[in-house]
Amino acid sequence: MKKKIKLTTMIFMATLVLFSNLLTVEAVTVPDTLVVNTTEVGNGNNPLKLNRSFAIKKTSDGKYMYCMDYHMLSPKNTTYKNKGLTDDNGVNYIVSQGATVSNDNDYFIVQTALWIYLLDSNLMQDSSYGSIKAYKESVYSSQNDNNKAALAIRDMIAKAKSATKIDNDTSLTVDKNISFTKQDDYYKTSVIKVSTTADDYEVKLENSPSGAKVEKVESGFVIKVPATSLKTGDNNFKAVVTANQNITNVYVYKDPNGTYQPVSAPYTDIQNMKDEVSLSVDVPKTSQKVVSIIKRDKDTNKILEGASLSLLNEKGEVIEEWTSTKEAHLIYDLANGKYSIIENSAPNGYEKSDEKLTFEVNDQNELQTIIFYNQKSEIVEEEVINVPVESTGMNKSLVNTVAGMSLIGLGIAIVYKKSKKRINN
Repeated sequence: MKKKIKLTTMIFMATLVLFSNLLTVEAVTVPDTLVVNTTEVGNGNNPLKLNRSFAIKKTSDGKYMYCMDYHMLSPKNTTYKNKGLTDDNGVNYIVSQGATVSNDNDYFIVQTALWIYLLDSNLMQDSSYGSIKAYKESVYSSQNDNNKAALAIRDMIAKAKSATKIDNDTSLTVDKNISFTKQDDYYKTSVIKVSTTADDYEVKLENSPSGAKVEKVESGFVIKVPATSLKTGDNNFKAVVTANQNITNVYVYKDPNGTYQPVSAPYTDIQNMKDEVSLSVDVPKTSQKVVSIIKRDKDTNKILEGASLSLLNEKGEVIEEWTSTKEAHLIYDLANGKYSIIENSAPNGYEKSDEKLTFEVNDQNELQTIIFYNQKSEIVEEEVINVPVESTGMNKSLVNTVAGMSLIGLGIAIVYKKSKKRINN
């Protein structure tokens, strides 16, 4: 259940700064000259099965080009010069559809639509054989009402004739009117609306509190920040929104001698857009409940570093993880409820604790100190192994000889001592 953050109990200030859009163009180099050639396709080898040959125009590097004057001669390995962008919206629309063409049948659809549009708009003459009129009659024939190619050509021409503007505008803006509510163990923003001409966008958080995450919704996104990761004072972070948009421009190329058909070519640039929203959350100390967690040696009470710990809510969900240090770990502003702490790995030289410490947060316990103990690992003494004589590599007979001589020497010493005692007596 959501509850509004009251200013009397917690001052939660958010300052949102909306930066100017930062637009970066990944430029596509549009050539000043192109070498264009023509490949003839035989009669009937087209999607409409017309009994007419069809010319496919490509540059030397394989890029499809679209003829803009059917009655003129086709190019023969001819160098063309760039004459700039087309000024006709319909031409721009049709040829832009050809930017992604990858096969001859799709090329036929775009080229046929362009010829019929140019003829209907009095921008091109037909050949003396009435070839484009024949194409048009076939496209609009009732016999082709179910022909996919004919339907695609009809649709393209209709849209080209209604095109009133060459729209290459790009934009990306992010709403700055944001409020915060507390939901369970998180602070959650209202929907941060995104307006963009791109199909999609990405959101990344920079210098955000631990565990902060972005969730996309229908008209924008929301940011959720774990309450435990907000510290006393300022908590500053930033949401960076980026989007890419393809912009296709149509350029006209002509033979400098005016001998061959003018052609058009689509080139696509990628427009990179970025917008940034900075957030600052001020959390006063007096407004929070604090849980202090310390790791200690069970025998010496010494503070331990290096233990990996997790904080879990009543559902068993991990809401924060950390590694113990010489300082107590502080967790601020937990929602009322029951929590538990578990150890993931123990400090070096200590046994991992399987204990699950539980505690409860309510409006009365503003400060809680929880001590989590570890037992030192038992030291296993090294076993002393007696090695048999045989294993030393010494010659067994030599050992026996030395032992025998030692016994003889001992006997002589005893006899000598007794003889000396008689003489003295």
